[in-house]
Amino acid sequence: MTAPITITVVDKTATHVRAIRGCRNPAGAWQLEDAPNAATPPLGGEFEFPLTLKVQDAKGNIMKMRVQRGVAQPELSRKKVDPR
Repeated sequence: MTAPITITVVDKTATHVRAIRGCRNPAGAWQLEDAPNAATPPLGGEFEFPLTLKVQDAKGNIMKMRVQRGVAQPELSRKKVDPR
């Protein structure tokens, strides 16, 4: 069984948004659960992008990712090309 992980999410102002714990089961799927605490605002709370995800495993390895809100881009039209 893979060591458990902890995912911490903070916003631009370093406000704690969410904490999630996860364990991997023998079938290879992850089981995630909220780790609520007093600093966790309700899900509809105010927070500012970009968000930072900090993932840490039981060995102390840390991976950080930054999440930004993107602008929707129009899809490119796809034309079928005759291979002849």
